[in-house]
Amino acid sequence: MKGRFRFWLAGALALAAGTAAEGQIDIQWKPDHSRVVLLAPIDAEIRIDNQTGRDWTLGPGGDAELSFRIEGQDGMLVRPEGRGLVRERVVLENGAATKFKVNILDGYVPAKPESYMLSPVLDLGDGAGRFGGARMSLEIQPGLEVARREYGLASAGTDRAATLRVIHRGREDIVFFRLDGPSAGLCYGVHELGSIIRYFQPQLEWDGRSVCHVLFQTAPDRFMHARFGMRGEPYPKEIYMAQVGSIRLAREGGQVVVTGGTRFEEDPELEGQLTAPNLPPVVKDRDLGGPALTPKALEKKHFWQE
Repeated sequence: MKGRFRFWLAGALALAAGTAAEGQIDIQWKPDHSRVVLLAPIDAEIRIDNQTGRDWTLGPGGDAELSFRIEGQDGMLVRPEGRGLVRERVVLENGAATKFKVNILDGYVPAKPESYMLSPVLDLGDGAGRFGGARMSLEIQPGLEVARREYGLASAGTDRAATLRVIHRGREDIVFFRLDGPSAGLCYGVHELGSIIRYFQPQLEWDGRSVCHVLFQTAPDRFMHARFGMRGEPYPKEIYMAQVGSIRLAREGGQVVVTGGTRFEEDPELEGQLTAPNLPPVVKDRDLGGPALTPKALEKKHFWQE
């Protein structure tokens, strides 16, 4: 305990010494989210105001280095992985404030779900100084597993375990896709897919090309179809309009397809913009000789427990 306290005190004094030169460097930062799933990207925006009288460069071959101090609940620090946190060159121009994004997971890998305290540290070359930013908390959760599908053979090194995990953030439930290689003890990636609602059981299926298909509900009549390769690489997503009970993943030969829904198409005049499919015609009561048909209300039943 005394050793950890001396280490923490030494770090704090070093940061204080670096920031004593008031106005030279000011670091502002903010993580995109205060709560994420274990091993998901930890994206953050950094703003550095440089008033040192010269330019500095971060990234490969640069003369300054950005790192993070990450402290767990037990007071132990998360050690850096030996990879640079800033992957592309960023020039900190003198007399200007520079904004850029980093994924803290590129340089540090928290090993377990718990609450962490994080603060950025900027080291200028040639002993010109060390400067620190504010400490902020980050909650890393295991996530609630709501779907799982295994694939491949451990003896061939092709075994994969695909899972969907949900956390509550703000006023929404957020779903993450995680892909593991159990026999190799590797996690090939964790991807945030967006908000999910609880009326449709999410589906996972592997096809004959070793692609994992994901289908889940994002709104009362909206569904997302996402796909991932054997190393966790994502493919383009698709949005469908459908009703619960009609849409599903189905096998056709060695392929996996979405049935029972209508896919949103890209607007031919606006690249990257999706166009909603045409709605089916409304059935009038005079057509059936009876009362008008109304869409069936969603059952208020969750597919998982709180």
